[in-house]
Amino acid sequence: MQIERELVRSIHFNQQLKQDQKKLIDSCIGMPELIVMQRDSNDKIRENTQTLSIMKVKVDKIEEKLGDMDHAMINIQNTLHLVLNKISK
Repeated sequence: MQIERELVRSIHFNQQLKQDQKKLIDSCIGMPELIVMQRDSNDKIRENTQTLSIMKVKVDKIEEKLGDMDHAMINIQNTLHLVLNKISK
């Protein structure tokens, strides 16, 4: 759950950065300031993209583990049904 929240937060942050960039273009600021802000934004986007990739890998691992747990639970349930059937006979 925490990884999903961080993933959503990262996506939201990227969207916010893009909106901020659009607003900056409309503002009356100089080219040097725009270049600095663009570099900062690109660095943050790159960092968030890396974080997003790491989180995707973690989510994939969690999904795999949940699949394994589901399979194990089904096996346990089947075993319990077999034992119950043997006991009831």
